[in-house]
Amino acid sequence: LLALVLISTIPGYFLAVRAANDAFDHGLLDPASVIAGYVRDNEDDVKVVVPETAIDAIRIDTIDRIFFQITGPGNALIAGNANIPSPGVALDNTGEVLYSAVLDGQKIRVAAISIPRRNGNVLIKIAETTLKRDRLVHDILVGALTPAILVAIMAAILFSFGIRRGLAPLLP
Repeated sequence: LLALVLISTIPGYFLAVRAANDAFDHGLLDPASVIAGYVRDNEDDVKVVVPETAIDAIRIDTIDRIFFQITGPGNALIAGNANIPSPGVALDNTGEVLYSAVLDGQKIRVAAISIPRRNGNVLIKIAETTLKRDRLVHDILVGALTPAILVAIMAAILFSFGIRRGLAPLLP
């Protein structure tokens, strides 16, 4: 029974990761959408003039580290951290993609928005480390497994007690 409980943690883990990503991914897409509103076409290039207060607001997080990157046509860096990995897939019809990556040895989750412009696409990426997500996954698993393990232990104790009690009249 205990083995069954432990084996059930495998799908439970993947469900917990999905729940954590669903909970936090919208928080990554929102600032990317705000920055997208500041993209302007000039005659020769693309400019993104984001107020410093908006950049500061994006970077406020007491647990995770937040990164952003804006690239223009030809992957030319316009602003932000130049090391955020690019999405490994093409962007869907909404021009948005969410993906996991590694930056400077740390797991990150990235929201990328592609904006078509006259001179080419502008790609906005907002990334954060996964400390809050990892903590949520841990809490979900502990919350789900603790009662299941306790029930398995109690079932084993009662089973053992029942067998001993049932066999007691047969023993000399």
